[in-house]
Formats: sequence, C-alpha cells, structure tokens
Amino acid sequence: MAKSANKHNRLLFESCPLSKELMEAIELKDIAADQEPKVRARTLADKFGWDVEEARKIWNFGPEGMPIMRNILLEATRGV
Repeated sequence: MAKSANKHNRLLFESCPLSKELMEAIELKDIAADQEPKVRARTLADKFGWDVEEARKIWNFGPEGMPIMRNILLEATRGV
C-alpha cells in the first residue's frame, strides 16, 4: 500500500500467479496484447473465469523484449 503526499489517496497493489493454462494460452498467442480488448476479455471470461469488465482493463503484458510474456498488468481501481 502507498499513500499520496496529501494522504487523501491510497494505492493497493496485489499480485497472484496466473494459471498454467492461461500461461500456455499467452505463449500460444491465444491471448495477446495486440488483440481487440473485447475479444480478449470474452476469451478470458469464457475459458478462464475472469470478470469481463476487469479483463477489458488489461494495461500490458510483460516483460517486454522477452520471447514469453507471462505477466499481466491489470487496472482494477474502485472508488469509495
């Protein structure tokens, strides 16, 4: 957790491992950064049980420059 300088905002970061099946799908390019977000979200929801709205908020895959990208950066902010 991190707080902003004025102490009005808090940022929480959470990480969790991806399933083996999802990593294989990323390696096979069934799930890719250059896909249409709606198509990618539908695939993640149908095959891997992700929430469609959260799956549309993928920012990036990584690490860049590596032949296999096994990380996903997902923006899932919620207002209070």
